[in-house]
Amino acid sequence: MYSWQRRLLTQHLLRGDIPDAVDIPTGLGKTTVMALWLAAFAGGASLPRRLVYVVDRRAVVDQATAEAEGLAAALGNGDSADAIVTTLRTGLGLSNGQTLPVSTLRGQQLDNRLWLANPALPAIVVGTVDMIGSRLLFSGYGVSRRLRPMHAGLLGVDALIVLDEAHLVPPFESLMRQVQALRSARRHQSVPPFRITALSATGRTTSTRTFQLSDEDVRTDARVAARLNAPKRLRLLQEVSPKELPREIALRAWDLAEPNFSVLVFCNSRKAALEVRDLLETRLKDVHGKRAVGVELLVGERRVLERRRLTGSPVFQRFLPRPLAADTVHQPGLPAFLIATSAGEVGVDLDADHMVSDLVPWERMVQRLGRVNRRPEPAQAAMIEVIPVATGGKDEAETAIDADRLQTLRDPFDNPTWPRDAEGYHDASPAKLYQLTHDQRLEGAIHAATTPEPLSPELTAPLIDAWSMTSLHEHSGRPEVQPWLRGWVDEEAQTRLAWRRWFPLRADSDARWRRDDSLASRDLQDFFEEAAPHSSELVEVPTYKAVTLLKKRAAAWSEAERRVDSSWAARPLVYPPVVVTLTSVGDVDELFDIARLTSEKSERLFRELAHRTAIVDARLGGLDDSGMLDAAESAMPLTLDSDESDWPDLARTVGFRIRRTSIASAPEADWRIAYRWRYDLDADAPEAMELRVEVWRGDLPFRGDPAVARFEQELSAHCAAVASEVAATADRLNLEARLGAVLRTAADLHDAGKGRNLWQRAMGAPIDGRTYAKTRSAAMPQLLRIGGETYRHEFGSLRDAICAKSVQNADPALQDLALHLIASHHGSARPVITTVDPDQPPSACATLAQEAALRFARLNRKWGPWELAWLETLLRAADWKASAMPPKGRVE
Repeated sequence: MYSWQRRLLTQHLLRGDIPDAVDIPTGLGKTTVMALWLAAFAGGASLPRRLVYVVDRRAVVDQATAEAEGLAAALGNGDSADAIVTTLRTGLGLSNGQTLPVSTLRGQQLDNRLWLANPALPAIVVGTVDMIGSRLLFSGYGVSRRLRPMHAGLLGVDALIVLDEAHLVPPFESLMRQVQALRSARRHQSVPPFRITALSATGRTTSTRTFQLSDEDVRTDARVAARLNAPKRLRLLQEVSPKELPREIALRAWDLAEPNFSVLVFCNSRKAALEVRDLLETRLKDVHGKRAVGVELLVGERRVLERRRLTGSPVFQRFLPRPLAADTVHQPGLPAFLIATSAGEVGVDLDADHMVSDLVPWERMVQRLGRVNRRPEPAQAAMIEVIPVATGGKDEAETAIDADRLQTLRDPFDNPTWPRDAEGYHDASPAKLYQLTHDQRLEGAIHAATTPEPLSPELTAPLIDAWSMTSLHEHSGRPEVQPWLRGWVDEEAQTRLAWRRWFPLRADSDARWRRDDSLASRDLQDFFEEAAPHSSELVEVPTYKAVTLLKKRAAAWSEAERRVDSSWAARPLVYPPVVVTLTSVGDVDELFDIARLTSEKSERLFRELAHRTAIVDARLGGLDDSGMLDAAESAMPLTLDSDESDWPDLARTVGFRIRRTSIASAPEADWRIAYRWRYDLDADAPEAMELRVEVWRGDLPFRGDPAVARFEQELSAHCAAVASEVAATADRLNLEARLGAVLRTAADLHDAGKGRNLWQRAMGAPIDGRTYAKTRSAAMPQLLRIGGETYRHEFGSLRDAICAKSVQNADPALQDLALHLIASHHGSARPVITTVDPDQPPSACATLAQEAALRFARLNRKWGPWELAWLETLLRAADWKASAMPPKGRVE
């Protein structure tokens, strides 16, 4: 443990004091804040019980998750005899068999939802700015409407946001501090707070209470001194044109490439990075033979699945921290080159011997410099060559900058405060950079050379109220949340692409589909509600590149079809390739067939694809084996709905699978049917085919039809179990007694609406005189349809609860809360809920639903949006846990 880490733990966290920011140079272990929080919480400190680690780059999520999972593994499941581990587990409240919940909201891993399962248990959540921010604002990307309140409640209450590399996303830091201010203005005794601390290595943060290195840290900790003084020699070279840049970078990198050394290359342009890769690969094979392998590419415009595979390559292993990479040298005697764009700047734990880079804004240069010689060898200095890019023509706009801006970026390097040695090199050690960042003589030059902070809108209570209405599909006062997360950024529009084989479409539906085609629209919406694009299948690219790719592939397909003279009309169960676009919240927006893709003007198609996710029919191709766009590639790429043996571990990484199978086939154990769609509406034979989405449930009730379980549960027993669980949660959280009592009352009545005969029949409940809450039979949800609407049992529960004595006898100030918790325990009544009940006339149902909507508005105003969502989550999590319990006497 570094001295600064010990000081942060003992003088701050153990006392319940959370600094607004931690400003520590790169390479000194800022990510250990996770471990420090864990130790302090286990030691009884008054800290939030969820640590939410937020990063700005998708490529970093897996590494941060690995660190969190390492902590969970060290704590184990209770079978360790180690006294320290036992003490920590006891302090964390982990019982035997329990592990520390760790969840990731980006990257290859599935969001296992363990962080949602027990609100009273400490947990670590790792995610990107977009994934965490959208969830906090009730608009979770890729999250169903019914789960958005749970995500918002647990991120907005009893949570510590740790924002890594905060200087890269000032609008997000500002947003988090505004959330903290809104929460603090409406504090309730029983509702824990929301806190944020920003991690930075550049001194660029909006906070005032900042924890920094002390002189004593440097003087007394030899390891800190070694890291800070790691020798790095930086030379700013003569500027070159954008056209000359790739060749110049490749030459400089090759000159630094001694045998067994690793050279990290940074290019601001993806195009330049690809050219540098090609040049170095050619040179390497010319010198060392055709079988020589020593070049890898780390870019953002690559599908996550293939980008993750990169980390296992022998070349990439050469760039891991030296303790990890010592035994991984592939083809000894050869140099290794890693060519990266901005995807390699932040958080990725790289450690190269030397570096070549083009010149970028100051805060990005600091990040790049932190990726070399992080764990210094004695008497070994990292050589760093930085190449400014001169002004270029229109065709070089991606790489070039104007002359004035170029000089501004050069100014910190040309300032006499940062002198050069006799050979023209600057001292670029972490200690020197830290000193320069805090030197008032360079303040103006560094500020000018830093990327300007984007403006961002103010977060207001009415906005949060609008976003919190998650069961309302349309709301004119509910804008997209992106400007609040990243500000008003003058950047080119982006589009996310994913490739799929199967869609719920027939040959006669695609060509005439539009948003007003209710049947096809509902089919697609229901399908993507259960099979939303997973992060591992996505590649994010500028929209103009997506437009170019799709138009070229559509034209190529049309030409191929003309050559073989195919007739789609003769194949009624097959349709031509399509592209389906989804909004940022996952709603189906448009469907494009081949004819529309080829005929649509590029400008209009650009508007349709900008800031959207496009699901591309795999038959169109367009993705190469490395996961990058290739308009000449006609082969179908690997897709999530291909043969499931091709996609790595669907249950762990994705959580659902898409199958084209016979209607008679049953899913394997631990898989549950969430969606099914008939190809031929007139076919009832067992061999008739359907499109099916199956979700991995295992022994968890989070996914798939929650009423269909591994074993039956009687209604009374289930409600009693939920009441017991929510009471235990209230005790762990030290809720005031009257609030705990209301939660128990709501638990007792939450599933009363399942007692309707209609519901029992639809869920296939055994006919034995008993009433069931959970069944094992195949559900028949079509039986729940009443006048075109589907009966929701929580609506029936609400009606029964109003008449229940336990509610009428409850604290008058909390009766509204009890009724709302019952109505909202599956995400409805925020503010709308389906208004049908087999035991009530339509007029009574309408009145009941109107009262529920007004009740939500009152409670949202009284408690606050995050606080109310958190209270809902306490009941919902208890319901989940009780649903997974086998009946007494049964062993699973």
